[in-house]
Amino acid sequence: MTLKMMHLKYTTPTAVRSRKPLRLFHGRRWGSWTFDTERLVLVHGAEPVMRGRDDDEYVAFLGNYEIDVERIHQSAQVLDWILQIRGKTWASSVVMRDLIEAFDDIFALQANLCSFGSNKIIGNPTAFLKCRIGTVGNGPQQGAARCGVSAAPAIPSNPESYQSQL
Repeated sequence: MTLKMMHLKYTTPTAVRSRKPLRLFHGRRWGSWTFDTERLVLVHGAEPVMRGRDDDEYVAFLGNYEIDVERIHQSAQVLDWILQIRGKTWASSVVMRDLIEAFDDIFALQANLCSFGSNKIIGNPTAFLKCRIGTVGNGPQQGAARCGVSAAPAIPSNPESYQSQL
């Protein structure tokens, strides 16, 4: 199956509407967003480009904007990216919808970052992402703890006790 055929198979409107977890793979697309699993970035307006030499050669997806998903540890960072992109002139409602769907497919947001209104922290985003890439859409889902997610420390309601923790 060619890369283009895989993109069509996994990004059809029916597949997107079903919201079943689809396989995460190098070059997976959500509208104009592409997941580069080699560099662990989400790329807007990506085109495949050969990189490296000899045995280290690979296809990179390069475009006009990149989100380094490997640096996302918690839900506030996802929200920050959504608001950063929303401020761009090219960020139409379709681009924003596709970005949110990409984040949700990559991170399983509610399960792994903000279930029951509680913030969670991804201790090792690189290991978490590799775990997600290896398991999503390939059978039973891995639990959050198995992919390196833990509850965030509680923020005290008393400002003085918060100050003492700094």
